[in-house]
Amino acid sequence: ELLGRVEARVVVGRCIPYGEAITYWPLQEIASQVGDLGPALLSAPDAELIAIRIEAALGRTETPVSPEEIAWGVRRLLETLASSGPLIVVFDDIHWAEPTFLDLIEYVAAFARDVPLFILCTARPDLFELRPTWTAPKPNATLHTLQALSADDSASLVEQLGHLPEESRMRIVDRAEGNPLFVEQLVAMQAESGDGELEVPPTLQALLASRIDRLAEHERAVAQRGSVEGRLFHRGAVAALLPEPERLAVGTHLMSLVRKDLIRPDRATLPGDDGFRFGHILIRDAAYEAIPKRQRAMLHEQFADWLEERLGEDAPDEVVGYHLEQAYRYGAELGSLDPQVGSRAAERLAAAARAATARQDVAAAANLLGRAVELARDGAARALLYVRLGEALKDADELGPSQDALERGVALAHEVGDEHAEWLGRVWLTVVQALQDPEGAAERMLEEGKAAVAAREAAADHEVLAVAWGRVAAGHSWRGDTGEYLRAHERALSHARQADSQALEVSLMAMRAPDFIWGPGRVDEGLRYAEEITERLGHIPGVRQFALHLRAHMQARLGEFDGALEAMSEYRSGQRELGKEREYAVTAGCVWDVCSWSGDLEHGETALREAYELFERSGNNVALLEVAIGLGQAVVRQGRLDETERLCQVGDELSTTDDVANEAQLAALRAKIRVARGDLAGAEEAAQRAVELATGIDYPESTADAWLTLATVHRARGDAEAERAAALEALRLYETKGNLVGAGWARSFLEGTDANVGAQ
Repeated sequence: ELLGRVEARVVVGRCIPYGEAITYWPLQEIASQVGDLGPALLSAPDAELIAIRIEAALGRTETPVSPEEIAWGVRRLLETLASSGPLIVVFDDIHWAEPTFLDLIEYVAAFARDVPLFILCTARPDLFELRPTWTAPKPNATLHTLQALSADDSASLVEQLGHLPEESRMRIVDRAEGNPLFVEQLVAMQAESGDGELEVPPTLQALLASRIDRLAEHERAVAQRGSVEGRLFHRGAVAALLPEPERLAVGTHLMSLVRKDLIRPDRATLPGDDGFRFGHILIRDAAYEAIPKRQRAMLHEQFADWLEERLGEDAPDEVVGYHLEQAYRYGAELGSLDPQVGSRAAERLAAAARAATARQDVAAAANLLGRAVELARDGAARALLYVRLGEALKDADELGPSQDALERGVALAHEVGDEHAEWLGRVWLTVVQALQDPEGAAERMLEEGKAAVAAREAAADHEVLAVAWGRVAAGHSWRGDTGEYLRAHERALSHARQADSQALEVSLMAMRAPDFIWGPGRVDEGLRYAEEITERLGHIPGVRQFALHLRAHMQARLGEFDGALEAMSEYRSGQRELGKEREYAVTAGCVWDVCSWSGDLEHGETALREAYELFERSGNNVALLEVAIGLGQAVVRQGRLDETERLCQVGDELSTTDDVANEAQLAALRAKIRVARGDLAGAEEAAQRAVELATGIDYPESTADAWLTLATVHRARGDAEAERAAALEALRLYETKGNLVGAGWARSFLEGTDANVGAQ
């Protein structure tokens, strides 16, 4: 009713009730209405970036993007369309939407601004069981609940729909109980029965089933074939599912169903075809339920075959896989299991899962893989699917189910002799175990990673080798063995490229950052690395953001504070604009890193406190530990010793015995507290421990900070020779790193002036 009254551009995207994990199906419809993205985005300054993210959501490119980046692309697309005139975006039946798509709607509604854009969503009330917060009042949203029609309105509707005897009108009003669909269908049934007495079925479902049953045989067959595709269906699909002699009359029967208000013409989603839509999902369900199960199995398989033939490589894996899955399951119920159909379904769902993984839609990937593993009949195929499922569940932070899937995959792979799946599963299993129990995790990852390399190197199994070397690199990084870490990381990257896995390469690429930020990687080399990855993978939005972040850290160490803070602010605002609140909070540590070198302590502390509160509420202890240490560094440099002491206690509670890097920083903090309080013996002991720990893990800046702290202790004790030796060692470390700011601090200390000691 609204769309018929307003003068505005309208685009519609419908969620469908079958084929779970078809996350971006509504976006497919909207894109088809928008047409070529090039002209549509002509006025947008960030047109290329918008197009990349939309194309990734539609499966037209393998460029890795995240759900947040896709949501940003959708928002910018809609803002661009609305900038030239009012735009209404309809998301229909969102109670069937995937969680990721509900997140997208919420993000667009919250962040879209400065354009005449109206988002209209329709849903059944059970949506609010999934999103109870959507019932809360919002300044930019209205929730409108449709109530049952009053008796007077029901009577008025009956009068508009048909001329019926008074007794029939009253019976319809009474039995419909305010349900307009019940009213419409009862009036239609009365019209079909002529002047005879109206028999009113007890329920709406029974009424719809009765209407379907009363259809002529050929009309019923057409309605049933349409219901196999779904509420929205195509003339071509109906014809393909009918016996050859009946295909010529399909158009006639479709128009007859239109006249009977069971279906209506609608926008086709397949080019060159005619689209139709059941008047209500319950009408579709009634038509579908009238099909015997054996025939359903046959029709679902036929529809999958038709869709593959009709669209070729463009046939959506999720949809084809769903229909083959239904064919297989109905066959299984009837005792006529067809392993070939199950295998085809599993292959299609696994292919859809790969696409979901590439766009980081982990919920969809886990859903698709969970269904695929149940359908696959071949042992080797099932083993690898279990491993992939374990990976997806790991990414979704469902660690218990992830471990279970990986253990099943490893056991089955060993049983059937699939070494690729077995070793891939074993390596990922160490990661999941480490996330649940960090104690001793570095040793476990090193051991299993090296074993996987030894087992699969001769076979040139590049995927396993990339993942295994990545775990070896992580283990060395955790222990602070920088040289070994770099060698392992380079091998991991090489194998990822040989495996032609861009997603794996991107994930490994980000592992290099700690070497440049905290490790011995030189600052100038870090800047070159940022340029190189931008040149190689700059078409991937996430890579560009990562390079921006790395560049900010490096610029801060060169004293280019304005540029560093500007780059970091742009990086962080990008995280927040994407709705990545957790990632935004994590980057508070990055802000502190920049501010620690520039001396802007208040700015850095503000960012850290915001993150501290979030991680304390969420229970993310790993992130909380990093933030607590950063806060300790910020407040000790402002002379707030009691607060620093409390933060050190938090650090002690959260750290593990093999977390040497954080232990070194906590020791340095305690040394600073004690020297400030005049406890020189305790300060020297803590500073010496900080030096020993930091030196062992090859973190030059932390080590330099520990040496400068020790130099401060020696100065307080009056030991000029030890003071100078410690400060010279700090200077050497900073200069080797290429950290101009830190080197300047060390020189100032050596010259006897007040140095800004305590960078880390």
